[in-house]
Amino acid sequence: MVLAGNSGKARLSGMPPLLVLLLLILVTGLFPSFAATAQPPGLMPEFKALRWADPNFPAEELKGVLEDALRSAERYGIDTDFVIAVLAAEASLGLRGEQSQLRREFHLQLAGGGDALLKKVPKVYQDIPLAVDALYYALMVAKSRGEKLSGALTYYWEAGRGERDSTHRFLALAEERFNQLRNRPEPPPESGSYLRVTDFSMPILGSESLAKPAERFPGRKGLRLKRYAGEEDYARVAMNYNPRLSQEEALRIARAILTFSEEVGIDPRLMVALIIQESGFKTRVVSRAGAMGIAQLMPATARTFGVDPFDPVQSIWAATRYLKREMDRFRQWDDPLTLALAAYNAGAGAVLKYKGIPPYRETQNYIRSINALYERLSS
Repeated sequence: MVLAGNSGKARLSGMPPLLVLLLLILVTGLFPSFAATAQPPGLMPEFKALRWADPNFPAEELKGVLEDALRSAERYGIDTDFVIAVLAAEASLGLRGEQSQLRREFHLQLAGGGDALLKKVPKVYQDIPLAVDALYYALMVAKSRGEKLSGALTYYWEAGRGERDSTHRFLALAEERFNQLRNRPEPPPESGSYLRVTDFSMPILGSESLAKPAERFPGRKGLRLKRYAGEEDYARVAMNYNPRLSQEEALRIARAILTFSEEVGIDPRLMVALIIQESGFKTRVVSRAGAMGIAQLMPATARTFGVDPFDPVQSIWAATRYLKREMDRFRQWDDPLTLALAAYNAGAGAVLKYKGIPPYRETQNYIRSINALYERLSS
């Protein structure tokens, strides 16, 4: 189906998988010790930091925890040592289950009861993205209030708990773990973050990327969805991907895409392609990382824009503004549209760190898929 709208493209390329495999076989065959010694800088200290919580934690699961922590830190542009120190301190206090449940309860509140899957306390490695998301939101709140880093950590720890007996212990543990990581003999990993932590007593540091305020949702009464000549085509695409949508629901989604895309100056076909990739027009879906709704908003993003991510109109409103904000952020770079899509998937922090598309297979496939969908909708 061809939809009416503007145009735009993005491109990607990568090394053939077979070539990578042959190189690995050659290197490990010629240098048997390579696999055991070629580790990212500072890897072992990060493992030790997380092992403080549980010395018997299986190494393979710990590797997954570390990868999730580093990826989530990159997503939000938060100092990686700081993230690991906070997670290690939280786990060391033996309250990980309680904190995880609190984060899931927020999902349940947004979902109005939510999916049964969300009612279970997740495994530690499943909760890492939500933990870092909550930490990022706490940093944003503290920064808006002009508070210091300790204020952000206090908000992170006490939000929803209603008790403060363990706050000082948590703050002391986080600072202790952070200092141990910072003072390790190996150089710290290259974080490229725009939130750098050098001293726990200092105010929160950040760039305009962290501090820029988001537009807040005006409320249902402040919304005016327009009618468009081609809205039936958009509604038909939505129903093709999600047959459970009624005609009325699909038309409302179509009008939201067309109205909000026009408001921010984005091609509505791009938003259709993004939604297809994110959720297939399913309005109640929740990802493993905790992204929610038709536009797959993370909790911090939903709270920042003041929207219910499970309301498709509100979710699309936030998604159009989020994507436009990322396009504006990278407007001086080559191909800002592609970088905005990369930021939507992997976070602006990751794009800033790698000065371009992050080297994640998921993100690269994400961009390729949206490009293909966009071209199909436009041709």
